[in-house]
Amino acid sequence: MGHTVGDSDLYRTGFRPVLDDRDFPDRALTDCFLPNIEIRRALDRSTVPPDVASELEKLGAADQVIFQFLLWWSSVPAILKR
Repeated sequence: MGHTVGDSDLYRTGFRPVLDDRDFPDRALTDCFLPNIEIRRALDRSTVPPDVASELEKLGAADQVIFQFLLWWSSVPAILKR
């Protein structure tokens, strides 16, 4: 039917699932870390961390997204939690 399928294995790529001040060297606020402010600023300035930017591009290009994972202790793996 002309569909293409891509995959993104976050474990295989070593994706770090936690945003912290290391991801934003040019922070808006230096006395505290507020991820929602920093990620918005990074998106506006096109300074999003490369690993996050790569995944955002894949999501932006997708018509449909399927999350496939094993259940760990009746929940999703830590890499998918916020």
